[in-house]
Amino acid sequence: MITASKDRKEPVDQSEVFLGYLATMMESWKILLIIPLLVGALTYVYLAARPALYRSDAVLRLTKDSVVILKSARVFGAAVKKVGAQSSDAAAQASIVLASASAVPVTGALDSRDNFNVSVTYNSAAGAAAILQEAIDTLPAATMPSAFNRARLEERVKLLTEAQENIAKSLKNMNAIYDRLAAGDPAPGSLGFGGDYGESVAQLMATLANNNEDLGTAKEDLQPTFVADDVIQAPTVPGSAIARSISPFVTLAVVLSFAVLLVLVVLRDMLKNAANSPNLVRVRRALLPWARS
Repeated sequence: MITASKDRKEPVDQSEVFLGYLATMMESWKILLIIPLLVGALTYVYLAARPALYRSDAVLRLTKDSVVILKSARVFGAAVKKVGAQSSDAAAQASIVLASASAVPVTGALDSRDNFNVSVTYNSAAGAAAILQEAIDTLPAATMPSAFNRARLEERVKLLTEAQENIAKSLKNMNAIYDRLAAGDPAPGSLGFGGDYGESVAQLMATLANNNEDLGTAKEDLQPTFVADDVIQAPTVPGSAIARSISPFVTLAVVLSFAVLLVLVVLRDMLKNAANSPNLVRVRRALLPWARS
């Protein structure tokens, strides 16, 4: 196919241009073949030399707040440092992943619980299980209320307990007086009998029930949000390393290095033969109007 250039000075044979590029590639076939193969080999050696990774899994019942604490540096990070310090293996970056194990993830308050699949990846099977177990063992203490909140809750428990005892004493006294009245003993003049008495007892009973509920809530808030019973499945010890594919990365490295080299080889040839290259002349004339002459 013959086409005319815009300045109509001489026709450009596209087949000759293609053959010129092909000849350039053939002249540089060693570079285009050896370097990509070398890059692929180095990529394979690098990926194959990485330490094998193992994954330990557990299922825990956690609150949203406990999830954040478990992944924090003071729990998971501390577990990695402790296990890593006890291991003679080369240090490796450990990672933790939490995913909801329920069909419908928890969306309520922080104290609502959900089952979570917890996975820890490390460079040894025993190390992965040890890190996850260490984090689980540390979690109860880490989910205790802070010192300030604990002092406030303990004071509230103390006041509610005293109020509970006083209400119980008052109710006991009123029951004793009722028993005396029922037996025909004279009642104190300050005590009304009948509807007022019954209403007072009902109010005391309601106050006692509400106070008892508040006391139970305060005592529960003093406890950690994660306990040993929240471990549904203990950490597993992996029997084999995580399968990792190397071939796709090696192929990608070879293809990319070949493409880059091909572009560089063609550009080098075009720059060396700029005066005789029709394609480069057209580009130069299009981008640099003053260079048309």
